[in-house]
Amino acid sequence: MADGGALPKASHTRRLILEAAAALFREKGYAEVSLREIAQAAGMKTGSLYYHFESKESLVEEILTLGTQGAFEASRDAVAALGAAADPVDKLEAAFTAHVRFLLEKEDFASANLKILPQVPPAIRERHVRQDREYAVFVAGIIDEIANAGRLGPGVDPTLMRMLCFGALNWSISWFDPKGRTPAEIAAQLMILIRRGALTPPAASQEPAMTCAVRLPDALARAVADPKSYADLDRLHKAFADIRRDYPFARAELPDYEPFWAACKFEDIQSIARQNDVFLSGLGALMPRSNALQLTEQGFRSIVGMNEPDHGKYRVLTQGWFVPKNLRKLEDGMRVLARRYVDRMAQLGGEFDFVREIAVHYPLLVVMAILGVPEEDEPMMLRLTQEYFGNADEELARRSARTPEEIRTGLKETIAEVSAYFRKITEDRRRAPTDDLASVIANARIDGELAPELDTLGYYITIAFAGHDTTSSSVAGGLWALAERPGELAKVKADPSLIPGLVEESIRWTTPVQQFTRVAARDAEVRGQTVRAGEQVALCFPSGNRDEEVYEDPFEFRVDRTPLRHVAFGYGAHQCLGMHLARMEMSIFWQELLPRLASVELAGPPRLTVTNFVGGLKSLPVRVQMN
Repeated sequence: MADGGALPKASHTRRLILEAAAALFREKGYAEVSLREIAQAAGMKTGSLYYHFESKESLVEEILTLGTQGAFEASRDAVAALGAAADPVDKLEAAFTAHVRFLLEKEDFASANLKILPQVPPAIRERHVRQDREYAVFVAGIIDEIANAGRLGPGVDPTLMRMLCFGALNWSISWFDPKGRTPAEIAAQLMILIRRGALTPPAASQEPAMTCAVRLPDALARAVADPKSYADLDRLHKAFADIRRDYPFARAELPDYEPFWAACKFEDIQSIARQNDVFLSGLGALMPRSNALQLTEQGFRSIVGMNEPDHGKYRVLTQGWFVPKNLRKLEDGMRVLARRYVDRMAQLGGEFDFVREIAVHYPLLVVMAILGVPEEDEPMMLRLTQEYFGNADEELARRSARTPEEIRTGLKETIAEVSAYFRKITEDRRRAPTDDLASVIANARIDGELAPELDTLGYYITIAFAGHDTTSSSVAGGLWALAERPGELAKVKADPSLIPGLVEESIRWTTPVQQFTRVAARDAEVRGQTVRAGEQVALCFPSGNRDEEVYEDPFEFRVDRTPLRHVAFGYGAHQCLGMHLARMEMSIFWQELLPRLASVELAGPPRLTVTNFVGGLKSLPVRVQMN
């Protein structure tokens, strides 16, 4: 949750809808409010509202979740973070504190809950009543721990104690009375009452609880690790906002993953990435134990996963190709491609899928031209890229991606196919070198010897795949943001000098590289906690790029945001080799598109790739008017 009750939503429009609906429900109740009224209050057409909520019931479900179930989850997570061995009285106080804090941040939604819950359809009401029962069991468990530890005061009935505590939590939404006390005041007074009258202090001989690493609650850890989280930006950014606020650097222990630390603050991500001799690069993103491929299985070694001294030796091989001075030689060719795809937008006749028709093709053709591979191979290269980064997405994976074995098998088959393709390129360029980048890689020498095949294949794959997928995601994400914010589109159209700002804000907003893992080479301290040698740390780039301590209004898209720094390109020695190329491609595309783009709006729900590594939109239906 963002501070001050702001909703950390990836969709600005969705946030407006929820806030408008909560205000109307609070004023009139459930039955008296129509979707048309909500759309009008949110400043949009009713049809646009349906892109975010398919029905009034789905909308009210989310408002109820924000106002009540979210508070229950916050309490459970706060207790879990203390650990099983914590003092049960501290657990009870943590539950109260988290619950009340959530309701304070979501006061509008809590008040709306109180008004509409008796009026909603029975099925919805029953679901929330069932959640209440589950929460009652949770609270009763804490009281039982207190009783079993002999911590209830003389003559205190455990059953009455359970009723008192759960009633205080469950009814707290009714205390939003401007004439009365706030929930915080009531909760604080209730805890004083409980501590003084119903609880006894721990025995003098009781040993203090062991101090250990901050534990990231499983629900939040799952949001960091699970590829499916990244296909739902609203939920993802809510989870990251919770982590930044309550667990900025914490250790996760999920049964199907190796334990990992989650670095979610901008400053921590930069600090860890800068210490590349302490936190070593690994194989990419977090993967379940059952899915992970060893290097021998993967069949290549990427420069992204190298450490010193190898990393520096390999990076310098192509670094000169990607400096701005040399990239300027490619500008004319890029502009021709950009115009081709802007013309294509005009030819498509107003309504089309921007990702499938435009965004995935333009950057890929630029990278293929730099590598020197035939343009007619573009469909194959696009398919392989989507299979590789989308290996957990059932629509994009080579196989169904329903089981770990299918994911592993499909990934190995994709790597085998792309490796066979680039082996032929290597043979050709060693026999007859040209002035393209493929010739540089094929004939690269490390310590006087030709680079091993494992490394040349990794170099090709990194440039061919990541070199375009990240750019296409940022371009598509930028257009999505503009489609929902016509004011920002008008601003950059009126002042083309804002295009560099549009580029940077699109990259920050989208953050196509979701995470990289680092492994501690030795014990190291982060935020006062010790990361042991061999433990892995996930650098959560989308979270860093929404850090409330770094950005003013981080959940707003602003083409004139200044100053703008971000970690979307990584940081330190492993900062993206092609970042200047990406900026140049995007700038040229917007320079060609904006003068011809009269308007753009969504023509259907955007859809994102299921991946926790590299990805973004896989579908963006739009309706455009071209000049």
